[in-house]
Amino acid sequence: MELEETLSKERNKLMQIKDNLASAQKALLEKDSLLQEANAHLAEQISKVSAD
Repeated sequence: MELEETLSKERNKLMQIKDNLASAQKALLEKDSLLQEANAHLAEQISKVSAD
């Protein structure tokens, strides 16, 4: 019984880690998207300044 409890606790820990990794991945994807938008905006501004 003790082994089953230990395995269950470890499984729960692994599930929490999996959830944390999924959340981190989502945050990184959002960050990447925002950085791409910022880079596109900066490139547009640089083009405008260079044209002047």
